[in-house]
Amino acid sequence: MFYDNLKAICTEKGLKITPVVLECGGTKGMLGGWKNGAVPNSDIIMKLSERLNIPTDVLLFGKDCRDIIIATDEDEQQMLRLFRSLPDKEQIKLLGRAELLAELAMSKDSGQ
Repeated sequence: MFYDNLKAICTEKGLKITPVVLECGGTKGMLGGWKNGAVPNSDIIMKLSERLNIPTDVLLFGKDCRDIIIATDEDEQQMLRLFRSLPDKEQIKLLGRAELLAELAMSKDSGQ
């Protein structure tokens, strides 16, 4: 659950959850909703991710989510090792570049 993930991350970093949420543009009412299972909008997730310097996936799915993807060949395993060695902000930049390359390749393949 999102609230549990956020609380655990704040505790790990020695931060109180309410001030962090308020600092990112959230409200105390949002916290109550999250405790009851609501999921925040993407804007607040991004702000919390940046403020806490963690990937959005960790906020949404928990810190063990990084182990879900299983690389199948040597190249994929090397890419995953390199990706995981980067700081979170650099991982976000790399994902953006990878998405751009994939879009360019798809448009080239479709003849556009």
